[in-house]
Amino acid sequence: MNDAPLSPVSADDLDDEIQRELSRLRNPADLVRTFVSALSRAMPASRLLYVLPWPPPVRRYAWIPGAEVAAGSLGFRVLLDVNAGDPDQRVRADFATLFAPRGGFDADASGGLIGWVIAQQRRVMLNELAIDPADPVLRAAAGVHKALLAVPIYWQGHVQAWILVFADRPAAFRDEDARFLMATGNMLARSAVYLDTLEEARLANARLRATFEEIGRVQRLLLPASLPADPRLSFATGYMPSEAAGGDYYDLHEPDPDTLDLVIADVSGHGPVASVAMAMLRTAMQSWCRGGHAPATVVPQINELMHTSLDEGMFITACFLNLDRRTGVLNYVNCGHNPPMLRRRGGGVELLNAGGGPPLGVSKDLNPPAASITLVPGDLLVLYTDGIPEAFSPRHELLGMKRLVEAIKRGEGDPERTKRAVLELVDRHAAGRPRVDDQTLVVMGYRGG
Repeated sequence: MNDAPLSPVSADDLDDEIQRELSRLRNPADLVRTFVSALSRAMPASRLLYVLPWPPPVRRYAWIPGAEVAAGSLGFRVLLDVNAGDPDQRVRADFATLFAPRGGFDADASGGLIGWVIAQQRRVMLNELAIDPADPVLRAAAGVHKALLAVPIYWQGHVQAWILVFADRPAAFRDEDARFLMATGNMLARSAVYLDTLEEARLANARLRATFEEIGRVQRLLLPASLPADPRLSFATGYMPSEAAGGDYYDLHEPDPDTLDLVIADVSGHGPVASVAMAMLRTAMQSWCRGGHAPATVVPQINELMHTSLDEGMFITACFLNLDRRTGVLNYVNCGHNPPMLRRRGGGVELLNAGGGPPLGVSKDLNPPAASITLVPGDLLVLYTDGIPEAFSPRHELLGMKRLVEAIKRGEGDPERTKRAVLELVDRHAAGRPRVDDQTLVVMGYRGG
């Protein structure tokens, strides 16, 4: 805001300028400073009061029946009292809203000239003013203030507050001053409420973001801290949640030296609820591994748990796999998840789309058929979630399975190179567009032996 001296102008001429200036501001204190400065240019104002009837008829944007008090003894609280020539005199940094007073403002009062103004329930212009020396708030100004212009501030159809402008000479105010004060004052109050609501939303969003980040940190602890160290196998993984708390999950367990259990899953939705579902699935997965059960045996039990535990409408797509590291036999059950891909050592890529069924949690009873395939040394298994083939470009184009297969081929059978090829493909395709879904990748190379 320009701090240079401002020349007097009429209220009508100033209206467009002040409306434009108010629209630029970002906090209520600056709104008040601009408004008071405008008053000093538009009319012979020597003092401005912002008064809230107390108890307030409208509290935090909700109408409270019966909050009015009788005329003649109307209570009020002076929220702002400034000399129009010194707009910073009582404008405080903690003046976060004009409708909800913070600590440190004037005490409650009742009666007197301000109580009489509040009782009128309409704008008041007194160009011959005599203040009672016994007035509860204005007694020190008796004989000083000679004119008064007061306008109501409306919220939800009710008078919520008042702006009172005093002048030190009689006949100081005109009808155009009243119109200016009514229009600009009400805009000031609404803007302050808007800015206060915006600040509350910003703070709430920051708290929510911090909560999501904390949940995300806990959730990442649920993922494997390390990968199996076995000369017969090699691994690479990638986990990119779309939010701080995503819905993707993968895990690997070694129930014995020659067996490896794997799972990759995608919980519908994101955030805390998805994180809780992920934790439940992890617990069930660990129970499966400790019991040494085959995927076809454990899936019905896990599904029943998810069906009774998940919120209505939630589900989990998952693929459970069991590898015999000696023979290369891979047994798997797919519950509505993207089919794994197997890059054969010769370079061809196969979809493992047998042994499928609906997602976990959709129905109480689930007995999907199992499938089996044998890996040979040099084969590469790729597990992924739908956030990879369904990644969007800025033109809203899906990445698609064809491009994903080509990236897997470019990896030349090496897990780390394959992971880089896939993730680089996704990044190029997205071209800076934020992820709208989690993206998880687990690549396992089988060396045999």
